[in-house]
Amino acid sequence: MVFCAAPSYLARRGRPTTPEALAQHDCLLYRMEVDGKVMPWPYLREGTRVVPELRAAAVANDIDTLAMLAVHGAGITRLGWFIARPLVAQGLLEPLFLQSPRSRKAPRIAPEPLEFFLCYRDRQHVPAKVRVFAEYLAEALRDHPDLRAPA
Repeated sequence: MVFCAAPSYLARRGRPTTPEALAQHDCLLYRMEVDGKVMPWPYLREGTRVVPELRAAAVANDIDTLAMLAVHGAGITRLGWFIARPLVAQGLLEPLFLQSPRSRKAPRIAPEPLEFFLCYRDRQHVPAKVRVFAEYLAEALRDHPDLRAPA
């Protein structure tokens, strides 16, 4: 996951220097369809989980909509790297809060990793094809470059 915004938004509103500063920015938030709750933006600061206060400028249940709102300068959003990477590469979005591990200016922070879940009917009697598929997914996604932040 990565916090990001369009260069036009950052030029207009300034670049937040810490996640706590997000309370003074327009945030583009994701609402989960399952329960209707707005997904928080937890992050890790030196291994400690922190959940910043956010000010919603827009809320949507479609991540591509949030990405396009961000590209058009509507605010800051949090995206998976698999969505953000091509937009960052094209200069349409800029990642926020990334620092070199060698930097001593501020604590290194990173969005909390997004977890993936595989749901199946019965834990005690897992069909072989489901077990093999789960093992395949775990192996295939473990080192996928779009699911990791850049170094």
